[in-house]
Order: sequence, then structure tokens, then C-alpha cells
Amino acid sequence: MKAPCINRSYSTFPYTVPDTLYQCLTGLEHFIYYPNPGNLGDELIAASTVTLFDRIGLSYEVYEEGKDYGEAYTLVYGGGGGLVSEWGWHEVMAPVFSSPGLSRCVILPHSIRGCRSILRLMDERFTVFCREHRSLEYCRKFNQKASFLPADDMAFYFSLLLLPSWESLVERCAEPGILLRLFSGMNLIKEREAHLCRFYRKTCRRLLRHLSSRVQLLEDGRRVGWFLREDQERDEAFASCLPPVPRMDVSRYGGGDCRWHDYNMMGVYMLLHAVNAVDVVVTDRLHVSIAAAMAGRETMMIDNSYGKLSGVHEQSMKSLSHVSFCRNMEELLLQLRRSNVPVPNHERRD
Repeated sequence: MKAPCINRSYSTFPYTVPDTLYQCLTGLEHFIYYPNPGNLGDELIAASTVTLFDRIGLSYEVYEEGKDYGEAYTLVYGGGGGLVSEWGWHEVMAPVFSSPGLSRCVILPHSIRGCRSILRLMDERFTVFCREHRSLEYCRKFNQKASFLPADDMAFYFSLLLLPSWESLVERCAEPGILLRLFSGMNLIKEREAHLCRFYRKTCRRLLRHLSSRVQLLEDGRRVGWFLREDQERDEAFASCLPPVPRMDVSRYGGGDCRWHDYNMMGVYMLLHAVNAVDVVVTDRLHVSIAAAMAGRETMMIDNSYGKLSGVHEQSMKSLSHVSFCRNMEELLLQLRRSNVPVPNHERRD
């Protein structure tokens, strides 16, 4: 399979891990890591998280449902956007956070809203990092027991220089031979690995194929990627005003439970390949924005339904000169004109 194209020369990333987060993690003894599941963006978060754990020498194991961890264990829940009302994932995490054996819990940088029931479970054992100010205010308003602190989204602590070679990933995640496929049912882990391998190879080929026809090609040869979400976090009012241009929801070309590091890295390759295939990125996907910024692409961010992108841009991205946040259609059109990107049905009329 052809290697995705990745430009590793951009140097803004990784961001410096804040002292509060670094000291919190290094102060832990052995802990259980529960990655937040999701799409390609969540795989970028998970890949960055595990890479950071390994860089600073932390002792951990990945969470397994049903396993007895004893009477006193530490849980680190991965960052992301799982603790919002749109997805209902906070209901899945409620029994994990209320486990009688849980002695300490660290929640990595998260968006948190509309789930006061999960906040009621958090007491002095919990240290929660929020990736935007709105989430931090929400948590502190409804919970005075746990410790709530600001931090950048975990993806900001990743560098393109930390990516292993595509060839080494393909070798480690090789398509299983016929004998392994026949006997994989005897071993659930091998069976799952075989399934993941086929899934990633198939979705990677599909992404590479679709990119060629779902980007806007300009007369000057530049390519514009309108990488827009197609789920319940889409801002419907904004979406209804968008021009009739080719678009695709890149983040949905992969993802899962994010517990397999090599497959998370393959997902990161897919995401970075998509943003490297274009010159300008317009997106309401947070981690498409971060990946595009990481790759040095001109990035125009528009918000999702509950203000996640505006909050993260304000907290972590406003200093990046090649990234702009557009609050409404007028600001997006203005930014596109500044970049000499014509938009069908929205050209300026004199």
C-alpha cells in the first residue's frame, strides 16, 4: 500500500506540557489508562498521549472491561470530547468513575458540558484538565470538590518528528496470512488485530481515493479542502450558508476504541495525509484544524454546535499566524477573499 504523504518540516509542535499536567502525571505510580474512543481526531489524541507517557517514562496499562484492578488503583481517562451531552458517553463512564476500587482519577484535557450527573461523581480524588475556558467555568460552577485546571488538548503535545515510518507501521500491522486468519478465532486478541488491520488498510485506500475528487481545485493550482463534519455537532445554521463546493468529513475515515497504539498512529498518518494533500483547510473539526496547523497549512476554523473550536482556538491557537477563526459566514468569506479563494455563489458583487 502506498505510503501517505507527510511533511515533517513544521516545527511549532509539540507545545510545552504545562507544569500542572506534567507534575500530575509524573506524580502517579502505576496507573490504568482509559483512552477516549472516537474518530481519527481521537486517534491523534491517543497517539499523542501514549507517546507522551512513554517519553516521560510513566508506568501504565490500558484499561480492560471486566478486569479486577483491586481495591486501590489510579485511573487516567484520555482527553477528548466524550463528556458532553451530544454523545451520551458520560453515561458509559459513570460506572467507571464510581467504581469502589478507584482511589484516584485524572481526566486529561476535555470538553465538558451538559452532564452534571457525571460531575456529581467527582470528589477530591479527581483532577480534571479542561481544554477550553467554557468547560473550566462549567465544571467549577457545579463542582467545588474536584480539582479543575486548564491545559491544551493532548494533540498539541505531538510532533510530526515523533511519527514512526509508515513502512514500520505496515510491517507491525501486517495483513495476517491465511493460516493466522483461520486460527484467529482461537485468540480474541489476534482476531481483533486481524480485523483492525483489514479495517485500516481498507479505509486508508478509500481516503486516498476520495481525496482526489473531493477537494476544490483553484485556477492557480492550489487545492482547498473543505473538511466539514456530518454529525450532531455540526452548526446547522452555519452549514446552511456554506457554498456548494466539494467537501468531505475526513475524521470519519477511521477511529475506534483507541486502545491500539500502532493503529492510532496509522490513523494519524491518514489525517495528516489529508491535510498535506491541500494548501488551504476549511473545517469545523477540531483535530483536522490541529493537524492542519501542525502541517503548516493555512487553516480556517469555523465552530461546531457548542463552541468547542472557538474555545480551543482562544486557549491554544490564537498565536498561530497561519490559523484563523471565523465566527460567521461573513468572516469566512472575508478570509477566503484575502487568500484569493473564489467561492461559488458568494463572489463579491460591485
